[in-house]
Amino acid sequence: MMCLKTKRVWIINKRKKPETADEFIQRYPAVTAHLVAESLGYFTPESAARAGLDGLHGRENWCEYIFTCFDRDARACLQQAIRNRHYHNGPMAEYKLARKLIDRYIETGESPLFASWF
Repeated sequence: MMCLKTKRVWIINKRKKPETADEFIQRYPAVTAHLVAESLGYFTPESAARAGLDGLHGRENWCEYIFTCFDRDARACLQQAIRNRHYHNGPMAEYKLARKLIDRYIETGESPLFASWF
């Protein structure tokens, strides 16, 4: 959020939240990659974007991973992925690989069918 002061009036420039999973993945590719890494590869780029979008809007998500680990609370999943972003390295939670998957999805529209890896 950016504030501009013009003649004693504060104008707050607030961007509109994304409304679709594609808008979410385009605006927040790093967060989407962290969601994939946090899920240990369970999420595909599209499912990570849907989970992130639901978390951003405070909606429930009935994906098996979120249902089991977060009791349908997509916002908790999103917060945990952001909070743990510095620990996303290693064989199952590799951020760099997840980011390459997200970038490939953005460029070509291709993504894994069932899960990102395993």
